[in-house]
Order: sequence, then structure tokens, then C-alpha cells
Amino acid sequence: MSQLLSLDAMALTGWVRRAASELEIRREEINALNVFPVPDADTGSNMAHTMLAALTEVDRLDGEDQHDIALVSAALARGATLGARGNSGLVLSQVLRGIAQYARDEGVSGPHIKKALEAGYTFAMGAIAQPVEGTVITVLRAASVAANQTDDHDLMAIVTAATQAARRALERTPSQLQALRDAGVVDAGGQGLIVILESLCWIVASSRKPRHKETEISEYQVGVDTLAQLAGAQRVEEAPARKPVPRGNFGQPEGLAEILNPQRMPSHNLPASSPHEDMTSSYLEVMFMLRGCHPQVIRDNLEPLGDSVVIASLDNAGDAHRVHIHSHHAGKVIELAFALGEVSQLRLEALPDISTPALSSRVILAITPPGELAKLYERSGVQVVAVDSSADIVYTVVSAARATQADEIILLPNGFLEKAQLSAVERAGYAFEQTLLIVPTGAVVRGLAAVAVHDPAQPLAVDGYAMAEAINAMEYMRVRQADKARLTSVGACAKGDYLGVASRDIRSISDTFLDAITSCCRILIRDNTEQLTVLIDASMAAHIDHESILAALPKRPKATLPLELTLYIGSDFGSLAEIGAE
Repeated sequence: MSQLLSLDAMALTGWVRRAASELEIRREEINALNVFPVPDADTGSNMAHTMLAALTEVDRLDGEDQHDIALVSAALARGATLGARGNSGLVLSQVLRGIAQYARDEGVSGPHIKKALEAGYTFAMGAIAQPVEGTVITVLRAASVAANQTDDHDLMAIVTAATQAARRALERTPSQLQALRDAGVVDAGGQGLIVILESLCWIVASSRKPRHKETEISEYQVGVDTLAQLAGAQRVEEAPARKPVPRGNFGQPEGLAEILNPQRMPSHNLPASSPHEDMTSSYLEVMFMLRGCHPQVIRDNLEPLGDSVVIASLDNAGDAHRVHIHSHHAGKVIELAFALGEVSQLRLEALPDISTPALSSRVILAITPPGELAKLYERSGVQVVAVDSSADIVYTVVSAARATQADEIILLPNGFLEKAQLSAVERAGYAFEQTLLIVPTGAVVRGLAAVAVHDPAQPLAVDGYAMAEAINAMEYMRVRQADKARLTSVGACAKGDYLGVASRDIRSISDTFLDAITSCCRILIRDNTEQLTVLIDASMAAHIDHESILAALPKRPKATLPLELTLYIGSDFGSLAEIGAE
């Protein structure tokens, strides 16, 4: 049984036909989930109708044209768009529109699916006036991000990754949307999208089967292993028969000795997949009954070998104990148990290996303009999301966060995200089981102050608190150039004058850029100021340097703390300069 490498016209139609059938079957189930934006119980019906409308358009094609991938994909998109009902149907039509945009003569391959899902998301975002997190949009974004971050170009790998990510995102929609949480349901449109993606997985995983005269067999069949993979199940092979453990004898049974001591076994008896592998190195839960030993003796001996040690006596006499431990040294645990007393009901179960941490448990993401500022943050160990006006910033940030594979994300928006975008990013983070903490850095220079105090050894909340403290302790100003003459709270300015701005208030007016910088520094410096951070635009770098700033500042009394000045060059951060004082 082989998997499809790309979708041809017939497979593409087969996918939509199967999805339409599954949506119709599960129509009432999906309708029952429909509580947002209004509880009108029609999302399943709308999505089924949209897919049927797409199929109807394909059926209108001539017989030969129904084998043309470009014509079929265009017909599907056209039919779905014209027949779309409700928000969910509209989103679905945009996914098919994305497919049509990237269909090629050789079919729709894995890379095409990546582009199609992203295009579908972009089209849908553009079609919906006020996208809401926790809806089908969130689920579609998760699918697109996962597909695009799949290194494998294989079609099955890509659609499987997209489907699994969409499932996880759907599970978390109640945490993003109050209406779902109150009703105790997941998003109906997201559930419908899962049905469609699962139908795609089914088609891709299948191979063509001939039709028998006696029995009609579905054109597309799917393997058991593929279904198990999609469901997150594991195949369990029948265990080989083992020698019985002798009763009444302490010490290690012969069969157990062979399992725990592979070096004693002839090489030809070792598993071919892992020759000479240490069979006791896995992280295992070990449970057994132990008789003939005091519980404190058991505890003293086992605790050095693992954690989660639990010893429960079965009676007041304290002669029999139920023992539980998590350990990387299961072999030593079992050997010790047999040395301590009579062992029975031995059971081992694999655990997630906590000794192998993720690549990074916590990552800082900073939104910055591309160029020198981005490099500056990167040199500080920060992962950068470069500002790109042509891209969907929420999609870009969520994609970057997921790519880190970190459990915890600290986001430094640096003044480049609006409130609605921050809200969307925060809610979208739930789709990928990542904890997102947004630190209120309203300017690039404040982001640098936050990075300076970052301590990954601290709990996330404590780390974020220290960053927020550093930000609050920094007073900062910006330098901008007046675009016209006007009267300000500190006097009249001419067009082209340099304005020192704190928050939204103009605090100084200067004829030259250097004077503007030093005026801002004088305003910000206090007796206890220790650090000045000056960030200037690259276009103004020829007008100023480290020494010229220091020379223009007033001399401080000798008893005052020394003042340290750090100067950075950047561009596209929204002003000619940012000055921070700590």
C-alpha cells in the first residue's frame, strides 16, 4: 500500500467529496457546538453546504476537464466561494482558494499544501472584518504554521503535522474564548476544519484500489498504521514468552538477569535495532510488592536511584509494602529490591524522559526592525522577529514562537504591536501549548533594559517581574524632527527642529541633533542615574559619537555615582533617537 506523493484532479475531488460526506454525517454534532458568535446551531450545515457547492461546480465540468488539476481546483474554489454559508463556510472557501492558487500540472504536492494553507489563512484574515481568536481562524493558523515548519517535503508528513497541530489548537479554543468556556465546548468551525483535514489525511494516506464486480470498494483505502499515527496511538507487539519468576527464592531470577544484564547475553540474541544498548537507561516507573524488609530501609536504599518514591504498607504489621519509584536506573532498582526481600507483582512503565530537556525551555522574542538592531538583540541571545509591513505580524510572531519549541516565551513588543495584535498573539499562543508572557517594552531601548536583567534560572513570573522592574526604572525620551512650525508647551518650533519627546509631551526643542540628544540626557539624568543608553538612527550617525555626548553633558559632583554611556546605531525604529536613563 503506497501513499500519494501529490494530489491529482481525481484525488483532489475525492478529498472534497469525502470531506463533504463526513461533514454531512457529523452535521448535527458540529451544529451542537455552535455557540459563537451566535448560538444558531448551523455551522455544520454551513460547512457541509459549502463543500457540496464546491463539488457541484466540479460536476459541471466536462468529463475530460475533470482530470485537469487546474480546472478542478479553480472550480472547487469558485463553487465554495459562491456557495459559502456563514463565517466558517467562508473560511473554508478561502482554503480551497489557496489550493487553487498553488495547483500545478504535476498535482498538489507537500510544498504546495504549505503555501496553500498559508494563502488560505491570509485570504480568510482579509475576508473577515474582525477575526476572533479561539475560532476556526486560530485552528487554521495553527495548521498552516505547523505545515510550514515541517522540514520534510513529503505530502503525508505535512498534512499529518497540520492536522495534529489543528487538533491541539481546537482543544484549547475554550481557553481563548469566553463563550466556548461558558458552554463547555470547542469551536464548531474549528471542529469542521478538523474533519476536512482528517479527510485530506485519509486521501493522502491511501492508494487506489480496483473495483470488484461483486463488492463495491471505496476508491481510497487507508492503512492501520497511518490511522494509528493520526490518532496518536502506538503499536503494541505481542511480548515474547518469559520464564516464570521462581517463588520463594530471593535474588535475581534467571530471566530477569538476562533482561537487566545484556552484556551476559550472546550478541546474536540482542535486538537488531539497538545492539548492546543499555536497557536500563530509560526513564521508567517501577512498581512492585516487597515483603521482608522495613520501609525505612527500602526508602534509604531507593531514594538515591530516582524520585517519586512511595512506599505504602499493606497492614499494620508492616511486613508487605507497595513500592513505587521513577528512575533512570530501573535495573539497579529491581536488583536491589530482590536483595532486600521477596518481590512480586513487578511492573515497569515508560515515562517521558525528563532528563532530556527541550532545546530551550524559555526564549525571548523581540520585535525589532531588520538590520543592526536585530543583530544587537541576537548577540544578546534573543530571537528576533523582524518588522515587515507586508506580513501578517500576528502570524509571524506565532510562527516564530512555535519554531523555538520552547515551553515559555517572553515577548518584547518594543512598541511595534497594537493592543489588538497583542491580544491576538497572546490567545494564539494557547494553540501550541506555550506559555506566553508579554513584557511592556514600549520602545526598543526599553527592550534592551529588559534583556539585561533576564535570568532564565528564575521562574517565568519572577523573570518577567524583574524585566518589568527594569523597564519601569528606565525613564526614556525620543528625538523626532518637526514636520511643520507650531507652538508647543515649551515654546515655538520651526519645521526641521529636533524635538525631545517624553511619552507624548514635547520637553525640548533644539537646532541640532547633538543638542537634542544632550538636552534629553540632561532632562533624564538624576543624582542616582548610573546608566545612559542612547540609540540613534543610522542616518544620523555622522552627526554624533560617544565622546561628543559625554563632552556636552554637565560635570557631576565627585560624590555622585559614575555615569556609564552606551551608544547603539540602528534604523527604522520610529524615531531619530531613543534615550534611556537608569
